[in-house]
Amino acid sequence: MKKAEPMPEDLLGRIVWINIDEPSSYAERHDNEREGRIRRVLRGGWLSGLGFYFVVVELDRAWIHRDQALTVISIMARHSDRDILDLAAGDSIGVNINKEPDWILDCPEDDPRLKEGRDSLYIGYGVAKLMNVRL
Repeated sequence: MKKAEPMPEDLLGRIVWINIDEPSSYAERHDNEREGRIRRVLRGGWLSGLGFYFVVVELDRAWIHRDQALTVISIMARHSDRDILDLAAGDSIGVNINKEPDWILDCPEDDPRLKEGRDSLYIGYGVAKLMNVRL
């Protein structure tokens, strides 16, 4: 029997562990790991015409990036043969990590800012894995 494909709602409220591999300055400061709660699963790639999912994570404690305290980030699969939904299967996957504006936590899904560009900022890449906790 084939296992059901993961759905976006399978990730909502889950705790995810994230490790930044690059930039390496986080590891040098022993500050490269965080946990956070997945608050949203959104569809991206509107401008490029490519469709992919990304998740918005509210971190349990801030990451300091260029003198800014980041508490809201997004992660998406780093490689085209993976999807962020693969996290639901218990897989560790390579991810791109972006800073996100706080408004992304509560805006409606038809908010034009989601399609026009989110004021997000690429931070780096690393690995993500779901923890065995659901809130």
